[in-house]
Amino acid sequence: MERYRTTIILAGVLIVLAAAAIFLSNNNSVSTATATPTPTTYVWQSPDSVAGIQVVSGTNKVTLVKDPTGNWSITQPVSKPADPFSVGGEADSLQNLQASFSVTNTSDLTQFGLGPDAMAVTLTFSNTQKSQRTLGVGHAVIDGSGYYVKAGDSGQAYVVANTAIEPLRTWLTTPPIQTPSPTPLPITQIPETATPTPTETPAPPTPVPAAAVTATPAAEGPPGPATAATATP
Repeated sequence: MERYRTTIILAGVLIVLAAAAIFLSNNNSVSTATATPTPTTYVWQSPDSVAGIQVVSGTNKVTLVKDPTGNWSITQPVSKPADPFSVGGEADSLQNLQASFSVTNTSDLTQFGLGPDAMAVTLTFSNTQKSQRTLGVGHAVIDGSGYYVKAGDSGQAYVVANTAIEPLRTWLTTPPIQTPSPTPLPITQIPETATPTPTETPAPPTPVPAAAVTATPAAEGPPGPATAATATP
């Protein structure tokens, strides 16, 4: 009887050890699993930088060009130097235009505001052919985080973050004119202040010794009456 009891105990121990081994094996397999990264979606990618941007919406138009030295300027609706920071940053984002996601139901692009009257952005690239790409910009998405866009005559629609589209819409009414550097104020020379001449404190008078004082004789006058002497008894 004792032998069977020992066998049962050993069998139970083996079962527990086997279960623990399976549990640890499953945990290790879960912890070493690597998540598959989601590929980035692009409307387009270009190896060449953007050298010109034109935005047209209705009767509004703004055109910007970059000269060989890399400076941006506005040619329409005014002729002014452009803000290098805002325009340069926008040109960098448009060179490789990243999309938040692609839209699957694109049978009717007018529902996204991508009809013939959509805002059009034409990019000119810096290669020798001066190749161009056109971006149509439609309605904003419901939460306002982006806009529906399409590349050229493509039937594929995307959603692009408003950080890339909103500056283009703003330029139509407020072109990105470079703010002139403030003119430094002339330095006014402060006149030297004359150092006041110290006032001399007069020295105290030197005391005269008493022996050196000369008595002033009394004025002579008529002799007074004689004083009678009192005899001492």
